Amino acid sequence: MGQRRSKTLILIFLLMIICGGLLWLNSQRMQTAITNERDILIGQLAATGEFSEAEIIQLITTDFAEETRATGQNLSAKYGLTDALTPQQHIMQNYQIVNLVIVGLSFLLMATILLWRQRYAKKIFQKMTEELAHQQEQLERTTLQLQRQSNEGNQVKESITDIAHQLKTPVASLRLSMEIALSENYSKAERESFAKQTEVQINKLDLMLDGLVKISQLEAELICLKPQAYSLKKIVEEVINGLIMKALQQEIDIELEQTADAVVFVDRKWTREAIGNVLENAIKYSPLHSVILVRLSALVTYALIEILDEGPGIPKGEVNLIYQRFYRGTEAETSSLEGSGVGLYLTRKIIEEQGGVVKMLPRIPEGSNFQLTLPLSR
Repeated sequence: MGQRRSKTLILIFLLMIICGGLLWLNSQRMQTAITNERDILIGQLAATGEFSEAEIIQLITTDFAEETRATGQNLSAKYGLTDALTPQQHIMQNYQIVNLVIVGLSFLLMATILLWRQRYAKKIFQKMTEELAHQQEQLERTTLQLQRQSNEGNQVKESITDIAHQLKTPVASLRLSMEIALSENYSKAERESFAKQTEVQINKLDLMLDGLVKISQLEAELICLKPQAYSLKKIVEEVINGLIMKALQQEIDIELEQTADAVVFVDRKWTREAIGNVLENAIKYSPLHSVILVRLSALVTYALIEILDEGPGIPKGEVNLIYQRFYRGTEAETSSLEGSGVGLYLTRKIIEEQGGVVKMLPRIPEGSNFQLTLPLSR
């Protein structure tokens, strides 16, 4: 930047020198022309023969009095020379015009140089600003990556702790049930009861491990969601068909209410997983002979899925906790039911990864209304 400024100043200085040189050359030419005019006048006076050479030289070189100038003005007026230009005045006028052109062009060139320099400096400043902004963006991106890596490290530690804690209880219960089922110190009925409890704990472990595998795959980005255009009605019907037997076992009806079919832009497999987790929870916590209503509607930019059950509902203080990993609720009835506590966590992650939202509203007089939004296909 400093070198550019020095070069500009040197260029302006050279331009001033050139301008001064041209003005000096023009003044020398003007002086030569005036001298030539003087010599012509002397020659003309000598040709008349009325004056001697000494008188002519004295006449040319002598400063005359004011009376002489007044006499000359009267003669000029008498013969109409007042507005006419003498050869000397013509010379002066021409060279003054040349001087003005030289000075004007010099100022124009200087202004052009300064304007060019200003634009160049502005361009350089803009480029530096963009580079600084780019560096700032890279710094922010690096900082974000470091924070994300730090958070991921903390999440890994928390996940390991959560998994160890969640597995400890069913494993301990499974060990105890197996010991009792294989022991001869208990009756046959007691051993059979604990054998069934062993099966329950194994199923619980299987559910938990299955959920953990899915969560780890999503969080580690081992599974890449591949959204495509699908009919929302078909996806929901597939989910209902996969869970209809479980609902019939509990004498629960599932009704699909559709205002209009919508084409959504989602990953079909994982969207079925997300909707299925919510519907399975609704079946699990609904009383016998109740009805689960699944309602579909298309809005301006997204589709809405509502799953309404007649279960006990979710306490207000736990609404924001149900999406945490392994959260099972504080109610005794809720915590006693089979489940891993990862379904809603997985649902929210899948829906939000696809640009949707999961929300739970209380249903009046009793129950829950889970609302899932999915983006429409354009």
